[in-house]
Amino acid sequence: SYILRKVTIPSIIPWLLASFRIGIGLSLVGAVVGELIGSNRGLGWYILRAGGQLDTTGVFTGLFILMLVAMIANQIIFVIERKVLHWRPATK
Repeated sequence: SYILRKVTIPSIIPWLLASFRIGIGLSLVGAVVGELIGSNRGLGWYILRAGGQLDTTGVFTGLFILMLVAMIANQIIFVIERKVLHWRPATK
């Protein structure tokens, strides 16, 4: 129990947070591809519709919003990482 609390769990946390960071990116890609293929609303559908109408501004707006969502999610993971791993030096 002591080894689990003091050694095992603290050594697992960085790997867990890294997998969350990767998983967020992959889930965003999966959601957008799913919306591109078979949806009538959502960000992927909006980008596809704007591209079909040759609306360059609409396509870049959809991509910009997708980028903002990814950056916000990444920043949330970064804040959680700093709070949970306060004993580690910060990485750049």
